[in-house]
Amino acid sequence: EKVQQPEFAAAAKDGYTFVSHQQEVGTGYFDKVTTIIQGGASSVTALTGSTEESQF
Repeated sequence: EKVQQPEFAAAAKDGYTFVSHQQEVGTGYFDKVTTIIQGGASSVTALTGSTEESQF
């Protein structure tokens, strides 16, 4: 959390985008593809259960 707060402040002030890197690289898309391939249950998705899940 100590690392994230300055990053969030920089995002608001300077347009720093690393805080949304999961979205930029399409993590949600690849999670959906993986889940479909695995028949709806996958233990290797990146967003599910992560701190970023609620942000995207």
